[in-house]
Amino acid sequence: NLLPIRTEYGWWNCPMPREFLANLREQSGHSKTSRRNDTVTDWKLHGLDDVLERLPSLDVEDRRIRARYVWEELIQMEERRGRGVFRAEYRWTHHGDHRQEFDSSFVQKLNGSAWIPDQGGDLRRPDLVLFDSLDWRDDPFLLSKVRFKPPIVDQLAAEAGFEPAMLDRLKELGITGMADLERFGLPGDDENGASDVSSVEDALNALGVPGPESPVDGYPTDEPSHTESSAYGGPPNRTGYHGSGLGGHTRRKRSMGVSGPGAAPFISYVAVDRGDSEDDPDGLVHEERMKLEEAAIELIRGREQDWQRTPTHNPGFDLFKVAPDGQPDSWCEVKAMKGGLQDRPVGLSRTQFECARERGADYWLYVVEHAGDEDARIVRIQDPAGRARTFTFDKGWLDVAELD
Repeated sequence: NLLPIRTEYGWWNCPMPREFLANLREQSGHSKTSRRNDTVTDWKLHGLDDVLERLPSLDVEDRRIRARYVWEELIQMEERRGRGVFRAEYRWTHHGDHRQEFDSSFVQKLNGSAWIPDQGGDLRRPDLVLFDSLDWRDDPFLLSKVRFKPPIVDQLAAEAGFEPAMLDRLKELGITGMADLERFGLPGDDENGASDVSSVEDALNALGVPGPESPVDGYPTDEPSHTESSAYGGPPNRTGYHGSGLGGHTRRKRSMGVSGPGAAPFISYVAVDRGDSEDDPDGLVHEERMKLEEAAIELIRGREQDWQRTPTHNPGFDLFKVAPDGQPDSWCEVKAMKGGLQDRPVGLSRTQFECARERGADYWLYVVEHAGDEDARIVRIQDPAGRARTFTFDKGWLDVAELD
């Protein structure tokens, strides 16, 4: 029997990421909090972890039997204890009392764990298995919580000429966007900015999967990723705190680009690529630039050792962190400069900006001012794409605009 256990946390001992709680406040329209009066009421299932850990060691038939027992027990628990145990609640105060509900921890655990045997007996996450293939008892409420693969996905895959198993494998590998494909050897944009993977985009369109919104270039124009970088990525929902649950790809709501009432907005300039090369912003040659970037990365990893390095020339980011489950949950792009941000801006390339937009609050831009000097300083910017409210098109666009 799976026994639901109610737990309550205060702000300072809550195991959930602060970014997750901030996202819940934004969803409710009340982003401010007193913090000291914040509480999270959650539910866990005693015995669930033991079941999930034991399943891989069983033979195929026992896996099927015990996974079905878990499903039946969840239905019985809904009938015995009600639907409230499937919902957690976050309460906070700021000029009044506010509350926001989200999926309980055990629901997120069920959605994020491989515990359902597929037709071959291999254990999969619910979002990779069709519920109709299991011959389990139907329960509409429970199916709204434990999110199985929609049948329409396989139907669209067949119409587009794809094997559904291939799409499932891509999802398991964390390939949810075009940028993720590059780490598997697919070439990216050519020197003129044209993509040579348009056939993949066409295939995704045929599946009815919308492509990303048009990304916005940073200022200055695109820079090649420095020294060691890679695409160790994984879907944004691997941590379990990116939405109401783990079954789907949910993007965070983004904060408006201001730090508080009356504060100036964060303004991001958009530079146009006129096709000509630009000098290094610090007047460095290539070897000096690489040395400066290396010094910046070493400084960061010396102060924050949980950042891991990645292979050379990765588009999108340079460092990443790994969650306890072994999946990446934070990504960081590093920019090094001889002076400070007061002297000149730094820019994200098109690929880096798109990566920042996709990762949301899990993406960081680290600017190392006075890199290589004793007074070097790390400027940490979280969610640079989401927190920017205004993209300013300056006079540089006159060179490519159609003038009346």
